[in-house]
Amino acid sequence: MHSARILRIGSVVVAMPLVLFITPQSTFGLSVGDKAPVFDATDDQRQPWKSADHVGRKVMVVFFYVADMSTASAKRAAAFQNNLKTLTDRGVEVVGVSGDAVANHQLFKKANSLSFTLLSDERGQVARKFGVRVGPGGSFRKRIDGKTVTLKRAVTLDRQTFVIGLDGKVVLKQSGTQYNTASALIEAGIIPRFFKDQPVKLPKTDVEWRKLLTADQFRVTRRKSTEKAFSGKYWNPKTKGNYRCVCCGQLAFHSGTKFKSGTGWPSFWNPATRGSVKFAKDTAGGKPRVEVKCSRCAAHLGHIFSDGRPPSGHRYCINSAALHFEIEDKSVPDKKMK
Repeated sequence: MHSARILRIGSVVVAMPLVLFITPQSTFGLSVGDKAPVFDATDDQRQPWKSADHVGRKVMVVFFYVADMSTASAKRAAAFQNNLKTLTDRGVEVVGVSGDAVANHQLFKKANSLSFTLLSDERGQVARKFGVRVGPGGSFRKRIDGKTVTLKRAVTLDRQTFVIGLDGKVVLKQSGTQYNTASALIEAGIIPRFFKDQPVKLPKTDVEWRKLLTADQFRVTRRKSTEKAFSGKYWNPKTKGNYRCVCCGQLAFHSGTKFKSGTGWPSFWNPATRGSVKFAKDTAGGKPRVEVKCSRCAAHLGHIFSDGRPPSGHRYCINSAALHFEIEDKSVPDKKMK
């Protein structure tokens, strides 16, 4: 946007251009920690899709793209498809959003053998809620399956990826040139490297563990550190599900045995099963305690105390950094354990 101002130097009058710089819309977009917007769209089967039915039940990956059959778009879509099992196994749902018509989505999905949902945002309303730049659309011709077809796009959206956590907030944001969202989520500790009760080859050295864990996770699980009270992400949540060892994925605790202890750490009155954890004497700090460890990988989880609630009377005081939570509506704790 340009205008001019008049500058007088002695008897000389000069028209000086005045340039106003407008910051791109994407600068004001959502950032990590922001609450994700609620939005509705039409999916690639021409069915209504509501974010309220998905966000909070799973970690959501929402990536904005262009269904133009270009190499860049195909490569980005393929990256999500190639990592889809890694993501879905860990409770993550993927949806793609573009300003293309539903028919374009169907062609793009078929051409790239995609199995996740694509959403149509022809007015750019969803993109604007996320702060993604919306540009003009157009039409273009492409050869698909030996035929030349004309594809129409209402608006063009910047390529960006947002990951929404279980609390409905943005936990990761990526530009269109970043492809491996699964690795980024694992490295950030948002989803576990291992999942469920799959057999894994456990690391043997600190170097190997550091590659798998965040700095906080390593300090707690491999160095027996304790996170500050009320600082962990699981000390208060009441969502039903399972808590797994962040190091190896073994099931450690159920939400059904979780209770409010007021201590600032996740507290449980029993582990998921008798074989989920093991115990060890801990005399660090000069005060004898009983350490709670993962029975599979020996990760330090926390400590057990006798000031818990019935029926066991125990309080398993566990570090959030040692756990990964997964929603499981049919989680049934073993209440018979004493």
